[in-house]
Amino acid sequence: MLALVPLSGLPLPFLSKGGTALLSTLASLGIVLNVSKYQQKIIRS
Repeated sequence: MLALVPLSGLPLPFLSKGGTALLSTLASLGIVLNVSKYQQKIIRS
């Protein structure tokens, strides 16, 4: 083994089939997009 890929059960973002992994990935992506959108409004003001 070259240890390039973790052998534990870490889910790949957007590729795993687990419902909890998908839900947490989409929730964190939504938070990041919301923060980015909010910061752009502040910069333009």
